[in-house]
Amino acid sequence: MTSDDMGMKGTLYTCPMHPEIRRQAPGICPKCGMSLEPVLPTLEEEANPELDDFQRRFWWTLPLTVGITVLAMFGHWLEWFDMRTQSWIELALSLPVVLWAGWPFFVRGRCVECERSPNMWTLIGWGPVRPSF
Repeated sequence: MTSDDMGMKGTLYTCPMHPEIRRQAPGICPKCGMSLEPVLPTLEEEANPELDDFQRRFWWTLPLTVGITVLAMFGHWLEWFDMRTQSWIELALSLPVVLWAGWPFFVRGRCVECERSPNMWTLIGWGPVRPSF
């Protein structure tokens, strides 16, 4: 890990919802899954790797989401494919969106389940998966 990943030396990080959680490095709260924030914030704008990761996942899966939406809303009317083929295409386009873009939600949802503390991460993580079964 680089010094950017570890945060500033000597900085303590805490959970905004659980101030008793204190760590020497940035990460996620074991109780609720939120990102740990510096106890003493600085005036400088620090890089936010979590935000960068979410934005990268969003922009890479946006074209697939648009394709899924167009097929689902207008595919029957436009008759580009027969229904069986269209269903397989929609599945192929939606799997990367759900699995890759949703991976951080699944990980955090699992972390809070292990702590037996279900919260919004559990709901967000399991929400897109449940209809698939």
